[in-house]
Amino acid sequence: MVKQYPHKLYVKSLTTMQYEFYSACRDDSASGDVINGENNIAYTVKSTIYCPKNTDKLLNGNMIKVIGEFNEIRLADEKVIRSTKDYFHTRIWV
Repeated sequence: MVKQYPHKLYVKSLTTMQYEFYSACRDDSASGDVINGENNIAYTVKSTIYCPKNTDKLLNGNMIKVIGEFNEIRLADEKVIRSTKDYFHTRIWV
């Protein structure tokens, strides 16, 4: 059976500067997509991360990393461009 959220999302703590587990997730490559971030500045997106709907959205500028199902690093030291809490899931663009 396919897992809906097979990866692990870690967020860098501003107090300890260490990565802490945040949520289960999945990521989709979004290379080349352009979205508007803060102050209507256009950003090129590297990846879109999906988390379960009960996951709180992240602040813009948070540093994240995604570890895969087999402990491989999928994304490392990426900055959050935008995050939204939607009806079916929470989306994070990096």
